[in-house]
Amino acid sequence: MTLDELTSMMGRLIREDREEPSQYRPIVAIGHTKDLTDVQTVDAFLSYLQENGVNVATFQDVYPKLQPGGSRAEVGDSKRGPQMINTVTASADKSMASAASLRYVLITPARNEADFIEKTIQSVIAQTVLPLRWVIVSDGSTDGTDDIVRKYAADRPWIELVRMPERKERHFAGKVHAFNAGQARLKDLDYDVIGNLDADVTFGEGHFEFLLGKFALAPRLGVAGTPFREGSFQYDFNYTSTEHVSGQIQLFKRKCFEDIGGYVPRKIGGIDLVAVTTARMKGWRTQTFLEMAFVHHRCMGTATVAPLIAAFRSGKGDYILGSHPVWQCVRFFYQIARLRYRLIYIFSFAGYVSSMLRRTEKQVPVNFVHFRRTEEMLRLHKIVSRVATVLTFKFTYGNSHGA
Repeated sequence: MTLDELTSMMGRLIREDREEPSQYRPIVAIGHTKDLTDVQTVDAFLSYLQENGVNVATFQDVYPKLQPGGSRAEVGDSKRGPQMINTVTASADKSMASAASLRYVLITPARNEADFIEKTIQSVIAQTVLPLRWVIVSDGSTDGTDDIVRKYAADRPWIELVRMPERKERHFAGKVHAFNAGQARLKDLDYDVIGNLDADVTFGEGHFEFLLGKFALAPRLGVAGTPFREGSFQYDFNYTSTEHVSGQIQLFKRKCFEDIGGYVPRKIGGIDLVAVTTARMKGWRTQTFLEMAFVHHRCMGTATVAPLIAAFRSGKGDYILGSHPVWQCVRFFYQIARLRYRLIYIFSFAGYVSSMLRRTEKQVPVNFVHFRRTEEMLRLHKIVSRVATVLTFKFTYGNSHGA
């Protein structure tokens, strides 16, 4: 097979795996070539797999495990085999070295987060790769948040506390203003990746090293993150593409963040969704990597209101930020068919319908609405096509089997 044929075949499988993670398993490919001296094609294909997050095992790794008792066997007498294996190993080593060289900074807007922020700080200081700088912006906190941050920053010069004036309202626009105040403290630093980190999350010690590795392998990866859990709730990627990256931990390639103009303040929220979608509009790749996850200790949007009101507001936000009504209807009926969280989904859909009937003004440009709706319809078309294929297969197989 040619390089174009290989990448085309694998590209289709990768897209299907990302769009329907619950329906597909991680990709496993066994490749061979009659001419092991064709290092250029092999190396190009391996680089393509690495850029798309597909793990690669060399023949040298796998072959000994195929022998009785797992004993190591010689790959062959020809010098060509080891040459190819060395090329693969060298590529992997180069990727790891690139990941280690990336420098990242974090910004945490925090408003009255004394209940959670200490656990977040403990998660960061335990990281295998520490940030170049972490700016925690206390957005008028009055509950002891500042004291907790000062305690940890006292002997860690890479942690900086910035204090914003007190304000009465708590809203998402204020979070962006706090983030921007933190970013201003980083203007003289040389870094590759910038991240928003909420003050109510916890995660494993290799979390940021893992994400930096993804950036190192994919030059056009602009935004990266992992899925989150809230209690027993696990984010459902059946109706949300893994191209969306949740805002609680959202890392950007610096150039990507500059291209999109940073976060745009909106009281209704959705600043993370707008940022990620705009990145794709600008030609960047965005990806949630499912191999890891983090815990969000406060339900989204419930910092000041009850969960049902938060769900209603979330539905309003979906309309205001341009989501397609057909997509919302399909999403609602899919969600309502599940046994859990039905009331939450009803309130969310009611919020969307309410805003649609009132013809609430959109808060995003027309081209953004068009781009978002086009993406949603393409995903819906693919989902319907796959369901139809599965049903056709079951019907055909069932009839032939019964006959």
